[in-house]
Amino acid sequence: MQSLEKKRKDPTPSRFFYRWERLRLTPYFRHIFDYGIPLFLIGLIGLFYFSKVENVEVLKVSWREFKENTKNRPEFLVNFIKIKGANQALVNEIRSLTGLDLPISSYNVNLHELQSKIELMNAVKNVDLYIAENIIYIQVQPREPAIYWLNTNGLELLDPDGVSMGIVESGRPNLDLPLIAGAGASIAIDEAFFIYSISNSFSDEILGLVRIGERRWDIILKNGRKIMLPADELTKVYKNLIMENKVKKLLSVNFSLLDLRNPNRMMIRRQKDAKEAVEIKLRRLEEEKI
Repeated sequence: MQSLEKKRKDPTPSRFFYRWERLRLTPYFRHIFDYGIPLFLIGLIGLFYFSKVENVEVLKVSWREFKENTKNRPEFLVNFIKIKGANQALVNEIRSLTGLDLPISSYNVNLHELQSKIELMNAVKNVDLYIAENIIYIQVQPREPAIYWLNTNGLELLDPDGVSMGIVESGRPNLDLPLIAGAGASIAIDEAFFIYSISNSFSDEILGLVRIGERRWDIILKNGRKIMLPADELTKVYKNLIMENKVKKLLSVNFSLLDLRNPNRMMIRRQKDAKEAVEIKLRRLEEEKI
């Protein structure tokens, strides 16, 4: 006789499903099912979408519009330029050099390029730029004029490092600044500053310094007088001259030429007789009466 009870399903999985379940529970397969397959499907859909040229163009246009709308937001607009540390003439030159049409988006302002352009100006030694509160701040460190240099290009204004600040068009605007002349004078500017710095006792008599042969200096004094300095041992010789002048008042003597090119002796040519030269050895200077 056949049983009327329904046959129960065996709850034990088959060997295949058992192994499959164990494999699916491993971390490697879990990552594939959780991330790999979804990413693959997304990539497949994207590849299919961008395979059409019109879809690519739509995306490019949308991206450009998004960038323009973002750049032109009020919080990103630059409305003013503020320049600090410069006089009005230099401020006007810097504003003209920047060439910015305000208001302009800060995304369209290349601060590094602006800084490079401003630092190329002769009158600017250093400059810092930054943007804050819709304003471009330009902090300028101008070059300080220190000396005039007369050369083949004209009268040039130099800073303490010998860097040119430009050609002076009309004479010497500042007569308090010293004057040098000749080829290579700007290279030996430290020697020129040294000469001027210790010549306080007769600085009013100095008209300027002339570089001779790019090796040594001549000091040009008033009334056609001249002091010829040596190419070597300049510091020692000139300091000795300053010390002797304090005692003997050499520069008050009526002379036309004082030759110090030979460190061991000094030649003085009097204005009375230009052909007569009096040689004085420095070691016998105290015995001579000039």
